[in-house]
Amino acid sequence: MKGNKEYIGFSVLHEAIRQARYNALKSVNAELVNLYWQVGAFVSKQLAQSQWGEKTVQQLSDFLKKQDPTLKGFDRKSIYRMVQFYESYRSSSIVAPVASQLQDIEIQENTFVATVGRQIQSDENEIVATLWRQIEEG
Repeated sequence: MKGNKEYIGFSVLHEAIRQARYNALKSVNAELVNLYWQVGAFVSKQLAQSQWGEKTVQQLSDFLKKQDPTLKGFDRKSIYRMVQFYESYRSSSIVAPVASQLQDIEIQENTFVATVGRQIQSDENEIVATLWRQIEEG
């Protein structure tokens, strides 16, 4: 019988691990969207002000590869996609503040998860007992 109670606790921990992984992926994605937005904005402004030409974008790509040979996703074509992303949505009232919206959501989720985590931690014995009763009854 004790083994089943342990499995319930294991399931709670497994769910916490799964949720943490999911949150980490969301954070990474939010940071990448923010980075692509920043790169697109910077390059777009340089091109618009005639400070840079198309060769300069290739030079930027070459420079980034030289600085970090493991860096992926910053070839000439990808950089122009970032410019296109920025230029397509810069005036959108929905997408322009993407980074800040994602960060606000992340802060709210982290607050919620922390609150639930504290509650679960303080009520762990009660939760396990309730789950155990439900298993025995079901």
